[in-house]
Amino acid sequence: MLLETFDCLSLLTCFGLDCQGFGPVPTVPGKWEMLSVQRVGPWVVALDPFPFAAPELVVKVPSWRLYQERFADSDELRKMLATTPQTSQETVYRPF
Repeated sequence: MLLETFDCLSLLTCFGLDCQGFGPVPTVPGKWEMLSVQRVGPWVVALDPFPFAAPELVVKVPSWRLYQERFADSDELRKMLATTPQTSQETVYRPF
């Protein structure tokens, strides 16, 4: 369930998917709750309950900007990725 939670959070922030929440998720040892989600900015998401010990969680996400929409095959895609500079974007998760 924890892996599914992180997968949902990553899809929410990286692909801009919109959702109000999901769950049940493990929030504290032995406790499972529905997690409410609110997009605060393009790379900022508020969570309730906030399941992390720190006041906010900042995750650096590696990214590549590819302007080509289609590729002939996976080799062409790999070649494009190999020649495109990698950047990173910080994603911030914080309490409501």
